[in-house]
Amino acid sequence: MTTRPVIFISAVSKELKTARDHVAKTLISLGYEPKWQDIAPTETGNLSGVLRKWVDDSQAVVQLIGKCYGYEAPQPDPQFGRCSYTQYEALYARSRGKKVWYLPVGPDYTCDTCTDEPEELRQLQADYLQRIRAQGDLRHGFASPTELENLVLKLRDDLARLRRWSYQGAIAILVLLLLVAGGIVWLQIGQQQTHQTQKQSLQNDDQIKEDIADVKRIIADFNQAADYLIKGGSKEKLAQEYDSVLRFTAKRWSIPATRLHNLIEANTASILSDPNISLLVKIGALRDAGQFIEARNLAVQGAKNLETVQVGQTHEQVQLWIESSISEIQLGNYEQAYIYAKKADSLANREDHFETWASARHTLGRTLILLSRYKEALEIYNEILPLRQKELGDENEDTLMTRNNRAYVYEKMGNHKQALEEHTKVFEIRKRTLGEYHKDTIQSRSNLITVLYRLNRSKEAEQLARGTIELLEDKYGEDSLEVSSERLNLGNTLFSQEKYIEAAKEYQRSAEIKSRLLGAEHHGTLMSRMGHANALNELKQSKAAEVEHRIVLACLKRTLGPDHADVLLANHNLALTLENQERYHEALTFMKGAYEGRLKIFGSAHWLTEYSLDGCKRLEREIKEAKAN
Repeated sequence: MTTRPVIFISAVSKELKTARDHVAKTLISLGYEPKWQDIAPTETGNLSGVLRKWVDDSQAVVQLIGKCYGYEAPQPDPQFGRCSYTQYEALYARSRGKKVWYLPVGPDYTCDTCTDEPEELRQLQADYLQRIRAQGDLRHGFASPTELENLVLKLRDDLARLRRWSYQGAIAILVLLLLVAGGIVWLQIGQQQTHQTQKQSLQNDDQIKEDIADVKRIIADFNQAADYLIKGGSKEKLAQEYDSVLRFTAKRWSIPATRLHNLIEANTASILSDPNISLLVKIGALRDAGQFIEARNLAVQGAKNLETVQVGQTHEQVQLWIESSISEIQLGNYEQAYIYAKKADSLANREDHFETWASARHTLGRTLILLSRYKEALEIYNEILPLRQKELGDENEDTLMTRNNRAYVYEKMGNHKQALEEHTKVFEIRKRTLGEYHKDTIQSRSNLITVLYRLNRSKEAEQLARGTIELLEDKYGEDSLEVSSERLNLGNTLFSQEKYIEAAKEYQRSAEIKSRLLGAEHHGTLMSRMGHANALNELKQSKAAEVEHRIVLACLKRTLGPDHADVLLANHNLALTLENQERYHEALTFMKGAYEGRLKIFGSAHWLTEYSLDGCKRLEREIKEAKAN
């Protein structure tokens, strides 16, 4: 029995056999089972029926689209009209509700040598390509085998869902087969023999789990958890967060964390030793194994090695500088990440390869956000978003990521109305294309909640937060990490309505779950603890609030640096707590720290800067009044 998802590769063999084989090799390296159907002009019979069976037996289709039309049936298809067999594969898959990824050949890609087709067939293929482009489903063209491999690797999120569905389906089949087998044995041999069979089944259970828990079936889930949980920082902090991801993923898959780690390390060693696997894949494998410094070093060295190569290597060099920047982000070295992102951006050429250029610009914008340089980040996202929409379509994952980041920048700059508009559009698209439970859809819901309560639409925010918690509890359970994050959002909506007792309970519950799953000093845990301290302060428990605020501030300053926006927020909150105790001089010191940092990051007109400035003025008045008395 196999739970490897089957991916059907659709391509005109006479033109794209080499490209198809490269896609197949990449899918195999990721743990998938690729299949395809070679079409020759001498074949007879109901070939469309054969193709339908191949597609029905697959979980998804990857279609490579070149200039060649290929072969077609003697008569137009009654459902799709005149189309080639290759076009039919994707059209039929779409009609069956299966996922289809369209990967077009770029103008510089060297295809297999094939006989030129008549102009009529070339035009039919061009019309098909235009139709897919108009639907917004076409991805950017690939110009080399490396770019094709990278396009396939970027399908990881969608492929991860196929893994889970395949895994769950295999478990259901296994259970059904065991039940049927048990029934037959009971009828033929009797109750005593049935007990012996059940005992043997239990003895084999560990082996079954080992078969199911192959690393290639869970690596995508592990990567998704890492994207959420690993926020970057010191080497020690990264190690702690990596352990959190390991435990979290292992628990979800019901296997020991040590076994999961051993499987990942074995997989990484296999990838590193294979000379045919690209450097980019090896960098990702090192990250999977928690070797973040090694991944950074490999990316930087690879990029530097290409500096002396003049011909045909610029694109790969840009990708390696992007990977170097991402690695530095994970290590918490935001200034160095910015330097590497600038290198990638300076080398990237929009005309030569749009997607790589846009990725370099997007990464540069991400580093600017982490450095709290929001105005510069907004300029970048304003530039590349309309271009990605034009080239890739509104529903493309890269387009949505850029749009989401732009909304986040709007939010940080205090433009909450614009942020709400952008987050709403992103959420609607993700809900429709990814489904309710996808991590990106959930993140979009959280973004909406945050912006709504900041716009004083707290009732709407509370309703959406409670609905999100109910949705996630059904899926993951009430003590899950997903639910704990939404409890933080719910606490914020309640706090903004001055429901401090209810808010404190939600903050505390969120912090308890995160502390258990992630650790007491994880960034996510600290933000929930900060909310709880704020609620305590409003409930006149300022001494307890002060203790918590000081712990949160020290941890955030150590991992994020003194000028980070969250550190400045912690300064402001501690000042409010000290003010409640009438310790005005101490409060003013922290409030001034918040004001000066926010002035530097946001400028004088930002609402957060003004909020801290008002706090400074109020504290100065209180100090003056205290002296007068």
